[in-house]
Amino acid sequence: VSVVTYNSAKWILSFIDSLLMQNYPLSMINLRFVDNGSQDNTIIQLEKFLTESGKLFASSQIIQQENLGFGAGHDRAIKSSSSEYCLVTNLDLEFLPDSLCNVVTSALNDVEEKVASWELRQIPFEHPKYYDPVTLETNWSSHACILIKRSAYNKVGGYDAAIFMYGEDVELSYRFRSYGYRLKYVPKAVVLHNTYESPEYIKPLQFYGNALGNVYLRFRYGNTRDKLAGIAGYFSHFLR
Repeated sequence: VSVVTYNSAKWILSFIDSLLMQNYPLSMINLRFVDNGSQDNTIIQLEKFLTESGKLFASSQIIQQENLGFGAGHDRAIKSSSSEYCLVTNLDLEFLPDSLCNVVTSALNDVEEKVASWELRQIPFEHPKYYDPVTLETNWSSHACILIKRSAYNKVGGYDAAIFMYGEDVELSYRFRSYGYRLKYVPKAVVLHNTYESPEYIKPLQFYGNALGNVYLRFRYGNTRDKLAGIAGYFSHFLR
């Protein structure tokens, strides 16, 4: 389980409580927190948690580094362990009791298929994107909470460190698919994600990151028309 923190103290208690309530055996979880230079008491709270409950897990660790972004933080955590499956998750969410059991079961049932990742469902605001209702395949996955097969992650090279935040999940999804992997959505594995205050709420960093990530993806994977449209769209967003 990989968690990246940055001035995240207000989310720690609810996240930890939900993790400890999992029906999945904690003794089979290697837990990694990567802190990107928090200035609040995030580290103090994490250290307190590991002192009190760290022995419940197969292993646990806090890794501190400068703020290198979302993807680079998770990459550091993933490379610090050797688990066959890696759960990349935000801290601003809460697991339901069967969240991990359901997503791991789905992954194990897909062992004969070339699947790279299994995305958990977010409530109360489900991600507005398409997935096939029969095969549960999707074109790209949100990495707010997702189970990734390590062998696939290593084969494609992991997160792109050039993307600081927002868009790195889409880029990695595209790269998975370019290597022939499939991406699955697991509606039975549910997490409560506290990312939005309301359905129309927009975070400035998310707005900026998504706009920049869109251009980056168009230049990496698109044709000339895609690239020109991306530039026009970016400046339109900037002016607004």
